[in-house]
Amino acid sequence: MKVYKYSKNPPDYLKPSSHRIFELPGRKLDSHPVAYVTPDLYDLAVWARKYLSITYFPTCRSLFKLVGAALPVTDNTGGTIDDELSLERVPRVWPAFGRDGGAREALLIADPDSLSKFKPEVPVHRLPDGGKDDSYHQDNVQDHDIKLAIEIAQATWDAAGQLDLGDRVLRFVGGKVSEDAFPVVTARRSSYHYTLSVGYTILGNYLRVKVWGYVWSDDVNLRHICGPLNDVFSLDLWRGSPALTERTVKDRLQRRLERHQHPYHLFLGAAKNVLTRAVGMEETYFSTYSRTMALP
Repeated sequence: MKVYKYSKNPPDYLKPSSHRIFELPGRKLDSHPVAYVTPDLYDLAVWARKYLSITYFPTCRSLFKLVGAALPVTDNTGGTIDDELSLERVPRVWPAFGRDGGAREALLIADPDSLSKFKPEVPVHRLPDGGKDDSYHQDNVQDHDIKLAIEIAQATWDAAGQLDLGDRVLRFVGGKVSEDAFPVVTARRSSYHYTLSVGYTILGNYLRVKVWGYVWSDDVNLRHICGPLNDVFSLDLWRGSPALTERTVKDRLQRRLERHQHPYHLFLGAAKNVLTRAVGMEETYFSTYSRTMALP
Protein backbone atom coordinates (compact mmCIF):
# COMPACT_ATOMS: atom_id res chain seq x y z
CA MET A 1 0.00 0.00 0.00
CA LYS A 2 1.45 3.39 -1.06
CA VAL A 3 0.42 6.48 0.91
CA TYR A 4 1.59 10.08 1.21
CA LYS A 5 2.17 12.39 4.15
CA TYR A 6 2.08 16.17 3.65
CA SER A 7 3.97 18.13 6.30
CA LYS A 8 5.88 21.32 7.09
CA ASN A 9 9.16 19.48 7.55
CA PRO A 10 10.46 16.22 6.05
CA PRO A 11 9.66 13.44 8.54
CA ASP A 12 12.34 10.98 9.64
CA TYR A 13 9.65 8.31 10.00
CA LEU A 14 5.88 7.94 10.17
CA LYS A 15 4.74 9.64 13.39
CA PRO A 16 1.36 9.38 15.18
CA SER A 17 1.02 13.17 15.21
CA SER A 18 -2.79 13.31 15.34
CA HIS A 19 -5.57 11.70 17.37
CA ARG A 20 -8.76 9.96 16.32
CA ILE A 21 -11.74 10.95 18.51
CA PHE A 22 -14.34 8.30 19.29
CA GLU A 23 -17.50 8.21 21.40
CA LEU A 24 -17.91 6.24 24.62
CA PRO A 25 -21.22 5.46 26.36
CA GLY A 26 -22.89 8.54 27.79
CA ARG A 27 -21.75 10.82 24.94
CA LYS A 28 -18.24 10.95 26.44
CA LEU A 29 -15.41 11.51 23.95
CA ASP A 30 -11.95 9.99 24.08
CA SER A 31 -9.06 9.71 21.64
CA HIS A 32 -6.21 7.53 20.43
CA PRO A 33 -2.97 8.60 18.67
CA VAL A 34 -2.89 7.86 14.94
CA ALA A 35 -1.02 8.83 11.78
CA TYR A 36 -3.22 10.30 9.05
CA VAL A 37 -2.09 9.53 5.49
CA THR A 38 -3.63 9.74 2.03
CA PRO A 39 -3.24 7.91 -1.29
CA ASP A 40 -3.84 11.20 -3.12
CA LEU A 41 -0.93 12.96 -4.81
CA TYR A 42 -0.78 16.78 -4.94
CA ASP A 43 2.03 18.78 -6.53
CA LEU A 44 1.02 22.08 -4.90
CA ALA A 45 0.58 22.96 -1.24
CA VAL A 46 -2.58 24.94 -1.98
CA TRP A 47 -4.35 21.79 -3.14
CA ALA A 48 -3.10 19.68 -0.24
CA ARG A 49 -4.26 22.37 2.20
CA LYS A 50 -7.71 22.55 0.59
CA TYR A 51 -8.48 18.86 0.19
CA LEU A 52 -6.86 17.72 3.48
CA SER A 53 -8.46 20.55 5.52
CA ILE A 54 -5.20 21.58 7.19
CA THR A 55 -4.21 24.94 8.66
CA TYR A 56 -0.90 25.41 6.85
CA PHE A 57 0.70 25.11 3.42
CA PRO A 58 2.85 21.95 3.59
CA THR A 59 6.38 22.21 2.26
CA CYS A 60 6.94 18.55 1.42
CA ARG A 61 5.22 15.36 0.29
CA SER A 62 6.64 12.10 1.64
CA LEU A 63 5.91 8.69 0.15
CA PHE A 64 5.56 5.69 2.45
CA LYS A 65 5.26 2.10 1.27
CA LEU A 66 3.44 0.03 3.85
CA VAL A 67 4.67 -3.28 2.49
CA GLY A 68 4.04 -6.17 4.84
CA ALA A 69 2.77 -3.81 7.53
CA ALA A 70 0.83 -5.65 10.20
CA LEU A 71 -0.79 -2.40 11.33
CA PRO A 72 -4.48 -1.68 11.89
CA VAL A 73 -5.55 0.68 9.08
CA THR A 74 -8.98 2.34 9.32
CA ASP A 75 -10.99 5.09 7.67
CA ASN A 76 -12.13 8.21 9.55
CA THR A 77 -15.26 6.46 10.87
CA GLY A 78 -13.33 3.49 12.29
CA GLY A 79 -14.02 1.09 9.41
CA THR A 80 -11.23 -1.33 8.50
CA ILE A 81 -9.17 -0.82 5.33
CA ASP A 82 -7.89 -4.14 4.05
CA ASP A 83 -6.14 -3.35 0.78
CA GLU A 84 -5.54 -0.86 -2.04
CA LEU A 85 -9.05 -1.41 -3.42
CA SER A 86 -10.80 -0.57 -0.16
CA LEU A 87 -8.49 2.43 0.25
CA GLU A 88 -9.91 3.84 -2.99
CA ARG A 89 -13.42 3.82 -1.50
CA VAL A 90 -12.85 5.28 1.95
CA PRO A 91 -14.91 8.18 3.34
CA ARG A 92 -13.38 11.52 2.45
CA VAL A 93 -11.72 14.16 4.61
CA TRP A 94 -14.32 16.28 6.37
CA PRO A 95 -14.53 20.04 5.66
CA ALA A 96 -12.87 22.00 8.46
CA PHE A 97 -11.00 25.22 9.32
CA GLY A 98 -12.34 27.04 6.26
CA ARG A 99 -11.29 24.26 3.84
CA ASP A 100 -13.63 22.04 1.83
CA GLY A 101 -11.83 18.72 2.41
CA GLY A 102 -12.55 15.82 0.09
CA ALA A 103 -9.26 13.93 -0.10
CA ARG A 104 -9.16 10.25 0.73
CA GLU A 105 -7.54 9.52 4.06
CA ALA A 106 -6.51 6.53 6.11
CA LEU A 107 -5.55 6.21 9.77
CA LEU A 108 -2.67 4.06 10.96
CA ILE A 109 -3.25 2.95 14.53
CA ALA A 110 -0.08 1.82 16.27
CA ASP A 111 2.33 2.73 18.99
CA PRO A 112 5.17 5.11 18.03
CA ASP A 113 7.75 2.31 18.08
CA SER A 114 5.85 0.35 15.43
CA LEU A 115 5.34 3.35 13.16
CA SER A 116 8.96 4.44 13.52
CA LYS A 117 9.98 1.47 11.38
CA PHE A 118 8.45 3.13 8.33
CA LYS A 119 10.82 5.60 6.70
CA PRO A 120 9.89 7.86 3.78
CA GLU A 121 11.12 7.04 0.31
CA VAL A 122 13.97 9.23 -0.90
CA PRO A 123 13.91 11.89 -2.22
CA VAL A 124 11.11 13.76 -0.44
CA HIS A 125 9.19 15.93 -2.91
CA ARG A 126 9.28 19.66 -2.16
CA LEU A 127 6.12 21.72 -2.76
CA PRO A 128 7.07 25.07 -4.32
CA ASP A 129 4.26 27.10 -2.70
CA GLY A 130 4.53 25.66 0.82
CA GLY A 131 5.58 27.23 4.09
CA LYS A 132 2.85 29.65 5.15
CA ASP A 133 0.49 29.20 8.12
CA ASP A 134 -3.15 30.16 8.62
CA SER A 135 -4.19 32.66 11.29
CA TYR A 136 -5.21 29.72 13.48
CA HIS A 137 -2.29 27.32 13.66
CA GLN A 138 0.24 26.10 16.21
CA ASP A 139 3.43 24.06 16.00
CA ASN A 140 5.26 21.85 18.51
CA VAL A 141 2.11 20.23 19.91
CA GLN A 142 2.47 18.64 23.38
CA ASP A 143 0.33 16.19 25.35
CA HIS A 144 -1.41 19.00 27.22
CA ASP A 145 -2.55 20.45 23.88
CA ILE A 146 -4.26 17.15 23.05
CA LYS A 147 -6.07 17.10 26.41
CA LEU A 148 -7.32 20.64 25.80
CA ALA A 149 -8.50 19.70 22.29
CA ILE A 150 -10.53 16.78 23.68
CA GLU A 151 -12.23 19.07 26.21
CA ILE A 152 -13.09 21.55 23.44
CA ALA A 153 -14.44 18.69 21.32
CA GLN A 154 -16.50 17.51 24.31
CA ALA A 155 -18.04 20.97 24.71
CA THR A 156 -18.88 20.92 21.00
CA TRP A 157 -20.54 17.52 21.25
CA ASP A 158 -22.37 18.61 24.43
CA ALA A 159 -23.84 21.46 22.38
CA ALA A 160 -25.21 18.97 19.84
CA GLY A 161 -26.93 17.09 22.66
CA GLN A 162 -28.78 20.24 23.75
CA LEU A 163 -30.49 20.84 20.41
CA ASP A 164 -34.19 20.01 20.27
CA LEU A 165 -34.38 17.93 17.08
CA GLY A 166 -37.19 15.53 17.91
CA ASP A 167 -36.50 12.05 16.63
CA ARG A 168 -33.99 13.27 14.01
CA VAL A 169 -31.05 13.52 16.37
CA LEU A 170 -27.45 14.12 15.38
CA ARG A 171 -25.57 10.83 15.49
CA PHE A 172 -21.83 10.84 16.13
CA VAL A 173 -19.78 9.81 13.08
CA GLY A 174 -16.24 10.54 14.22
CA GLY A 175 -13.73 13.18 15.15
CA LYS A 176 -10.07 14.03 15.05
CA VAL A 177 -7.47 16.18 16.74
CA SER A 178 -5.43 17.75 13.97
CA GLU A 179 -1.65 17.96 13.93
CA ASP A 180 -1.88 21.42 15.49
CA ALA A 181 -4.17 20.08 18.24
CA PHE A 182 -7.44 21.58 17.03
CA PRO A 183 -10.55 19.38 17.23
CA VAL A 184 -12.97 18.38 14.47
CA VAL A 185 -16.30 16.63 15.21
CA THR A 186 -18.64 15.19 12.58
CA ALA A 187 -22.22 14.00 13.09
CA ARG A 188 -25.00 12.83 10.78
CA ARG A 189 -28.69 13.59 10.59
CA SER A 190 -30.80 12.07 7.84
CA SER A 191 -28.76 12.25 4.62
CA TYR A 192 -26.60 15.19 5.72
CA HIS A 193 -23.33 15.44 7.61
CA TYR A 194 -22.55 18.26 10.03
CA THR A 195 -18.95 19.09 10.86
CA LEU A 196 -17.65 21.54 13.46
CA SER A 197 -14.00 22.48 13.87
CA VAL A 198 -12.49 24.79 16.49
CA GLY A 199 -9.25 26.75 16.45
CA TYR A 200 -7.79 29.28 18.87
CA THR A 201 -4.93 31.70 19.33
CA ILE A 202 -3.35 32.76 22.62
CA LEU A 203 -1.54 36.03 23.27
CA GLY A 204 -0.63 36.49 26.90
CA ASN A 205 -3.83 35.97 28.91
CA TYR A 206 -5.97 36.77 25.87
CA LEU A 207 -7.80 34.00 24.01
CA ARG A 208 -9.47 34.21 20.60
CA VAL A 209 -11.59 31.25 19.46
CA LYS A 210 -13.18 30.48 16.11
CA VAL A 211 -15.76 27.81 15.25
CA TRP A 212 -16.33 26.68 11.66
CA GLY A 213 -19.47 24.74 10.74
CA TYR A 214 -20.46 22.88 7.56
CA VAL A 215 -23.44 20.99 6.20
CA TRP A 216 -22.48 18.59 3.44
CA SER A 217 -23.19 15.35 1.60
CA ASP A 218 -21.08 13.27 -0.77
CA ASP A 219 -22.05 11.51 -3.97
CA VAL A 220 -19.61 9.17 -5.66
CA ASN A 221 -17.42 11.92 -7.15
CA LEU A 222 -19.06 15.12 -5.89
CA ARG A 223 -19.39 16.97 -2.60
CA HIS A 224 -22.37 19.24 -1.98
CA ILE A 225 -21.48 21.69 0.78
CA CYS A 226 -22.78 24.76 2.63
CA GLY A 227 -20.39 26.73 4.77
CA PRO A 228 -18.40 27.67 6.55
CA LEU A 229 -20.81 29.07 9.11
CA ASN A 230 -18.63 30.92 11.62
CA ASP A 231 -18.71 32.10 15.21
CA VAL A 232 -15.83 33.95 16.87
CA PHE A 233 -15.42 35.02 20.48
CA SER A 234 -12.62 36.52 22.53
CA LEU A 235 -11.95 36.79 26.22
CA ASP A 236 -9.30 38.10 28.56
CA LEU A 237 -8.53 35.20 30.88
CA TRP A 238 -7.49 36.08 34.42
CA ARG A 239 -7.75 39.83 33.81
CA GLY A 240 -5.42 41.82 35.99
CA SER A 241 -3.10 38.87 36.58
CA PRO A 242 0.54 38.96 35.46
CA ALA A 243 1.10 37.62 31.95
CA LEU A 244 0.94 33.83 32.01
CA THR A 245 2.90 31.42 29.87
CA GLU A 246 1.03 29.75 27.04
CA ARG A 247 1.43 26.38 28.76
CA THR A 248 -0.17 27.73 31.96
CA VAL A 249 -3.08 29.26 30.02
CA LYS A 250 -3.75 25.95 28.26
CA ASP A 251 -3.51 23.90 31.45
CA ARG A 252 -5.91 26.19 33.31
CA LEU A 253 -8.29 26.32 30.37
CA GLN A 254 -8.32 22.53 30.05
CA ARG A 255 -9.15 22.09 33.75
CA ARG A 256 -11.90 24.71 33.60
CA LEU A 257 -13.55 23.10 30.58
CA GLU A 258 -13.35 19.68 32.23
CA ARG A 259 -15.21 21.09 35.27
CA HIS A 260 -17.70 23.03 33.09
CA GLN A 261 -16.42 26.30 34.52
CA HIS A 262 -16.02 29.59 32.64
CA PRO A 263 -15.42 29.75 29.68
CA TYR A 264 -17.03 26.32 29.04
CA HIS A 265 -20.39 27.92 28.28
CA LEU A 266 -18.79 30.28 25.75
CA PHE A 267 -17.45 27.27 23.80
CA LEU A 268 -20.79 25.53 24.23
CA GLY A 269 -22.74 28.59 23.08
CA ALA A 270 -20.60 29.19 20.00
CA ALA A 271 -20.89 25.56 18.90
CA LYS A 272 -24.63 25.54 19.59
CA ASN A 273 -25.10 28.75 17.59
CA VAL A 274 -23.32 27.32 14.55
CA LEU A 275 -25.11 23.96 14.81
CA THR A 276 -28.52 25.62 15.17
CA ARG A 277 -27.95 27.54 11.96
CA ALA A 278 -26.66 24.42 10.23
CA VAL A 279 -29.51 22.06 11.11
CA GLY A 280 -32.01 24.83 10.43
CA MET A 281 -31.25 24.59 6.74
CA GLU A 282 -34.21 22.87 5.11
CA GLU A 283 -33.58 20.54 2.20
CA THR A 284 -34.78 23.14 -0.30
CA TYR A 285 -32.37 25.73 1.13
CA PHE A 286 -29.46 23.29 0.96
CA SER A 287 -30.32 22.32 -2.61
CA THR A 288 -30.49 25.96 -3.67
CA TYR A 289 -27.45 27.41 -1.89
CA SER A 290 -24.97 24.57 -1.55
CA ARG A 291 -21.79 24.55 -3.60
CA THR A 292 -20.83 21.48 -5.61
CA MET A 293 -17.19 20.49 -5.93
CA ALA A 294 -15.53 17.60 -7.68
CA LEU A 295 -13.77 15.19 -5.33
CA PRO A 296 -10.14 14.50 -6.16
